[in-house]
Amino acid sequence: MKEHITISQLAQLMNVSVHQLRYFEEKGILYPSHTEENQYRMYGLHEIYQLSHILLLPN
Repeated sequence: MKEHITISQLAQLMNVSVHQLRYFEEKGILYPSHTEENQYRMYGLHEIYQLSHILLLPN
């Protein structure tokens, strides 16, 4: 696995929508590890683990 992946790659990996990831960011629940010069949100292993925990929480 690469050191960082894009928001669309993360969405595909975790089977969620990009919209849902942006919603989590808007609500202060999940943030990208950094943003590239081209404004791409980049996520690392820490964010992948964090998202997996978020998705395990009951609705």
